[in-house]
Amino acid sequence: MTGTAPTKLSEQRAGEALEDWSMLRINRYPHQTFLRRVWQLRHNLTA
Repeated sequence: MTGTAPTKLSEQRAGEALEDWSMLRINRYPHQTFLRRVWQLRHNLTA
């Protein structure tokens, strides 16, 4: 950490980020089916 406050993404920007991610031309394991659900569950994540 650099000592700066964490930045929150707006719902709109988060959706845009998911769209950007889905358009990346990289090889990855199939998981796109789950991306939106994972995002929905993000508030359940604990460190």
